[in-house]
Amino acid sequence: MKTKEIIESGFVKAFIAEYFEDKIHSFYPDKDKLLYVLCSTDLEKQQVTAKQIEVIKSEIQKLGNEDLSFAYLLSCKPKSISGHNYIEPDKRFDFWLNRFCEVFIDSINTFTPIIEACNLFESKISNEDFENEFWEMYPASQKPKENYLPFVIQRECELLNEIEYTISEYKENEYWEFDFEEYQKFIDTSKQIELLFNVSELLVQLYRLEMFNELLLPPQQTETKTDKLKVNQIALIHVYEGVQITRENAGEIAAKHGYTAKNSGEGLFQDYTNYCSTANRKGKPTPCTPKKLKNKIELFESVVSHLSDNNKQRAIDEINILKTIFENEYQ
Repeated sequence: MKTKEIIESGFVKAFIAEYFEDKIHSFYPDKDKLLYVLCSTDLEKQQVTAKQIEVIKSEIQKLGNEDLSFAYLLSCKPKSISGHNYIEPDKRFDFWLNRFCEVFIDSINTFTPIIEACNLFESKISNEDFENEFWEMYPASQKPKENYLPFVIQRECELLNEIEYTISEYKENEYWEFDFEEYQKFIDTSKQIELLFNVSELLVQLYRLEMFNELLLPPQQTETKTDKLKVNQIALIHVYEGVQITRENAGEIAAKHGYTAKNSGEGLFQDYTNYCSTANRKGKPTPCTPKKLKNKIELFESVVSHLSDNNKQRAIDEINILKTIFENEYQ
């Protein structure tokens, strides 16, 4: 299978996405929970958070791609600071997944560079001292950690077989599944796989840095209350009260609450449709960060006082579920 076919199959993007999913939702949560379980005071938790931030920063520096890291972190800053570089949280992961994928693809020409170089240099190198002459001619920055040529060639063939197998399984099952432990075995013989793991890990560590930074943020000051409800509050209240919002009446309902812009009705209808799903109300935001989960809890809490007595308990029960998720994930 040629490199172009591998890239067009979606292998690279799926590798980074699945690696991110595995690390963020399986590998690191258990480690992070242990750190906080061992703390007995809020001050200790803050100290642990600050220490983790320093550890993550060190990892990011080791992984390189400084320009990419700078752009990612800038896109997470408030819009007043980042300006046109700001990316909305719900669009941020998809944007950077695509960007990291592009960076990797632009950095490689093939997954089998040693085999192709051997074919290219074969006529220029004597058979007697082929291996030594080969490594002298090969670009130093592209040399793998392992330099016993027959072994490297064998491993490149095995890597290509592993990639082809992964892609064939995806075509058959219609979902990606990666054996990352198996792919890690190729790091010493393939600069391409080493780079792919580094790019994937960089995305993970940048995400974690923002997550821990949010844990250090001081509680937001309570804003001055106004009578005007936000659109998502209006939608949530209608869900709990059992009052239907349709595309036909959404504009009228939005206007009653002071939202008269052309798209206000559609926005209200979309929020209502989202909150009609019990799973969406009870589930974690995607991607889940401490700040986003806190914001969701605060949103639900803000509508309780606007509900009739008969409908308050369901909202309270779902708020408690979200709070339990937050405690399990971040405390």
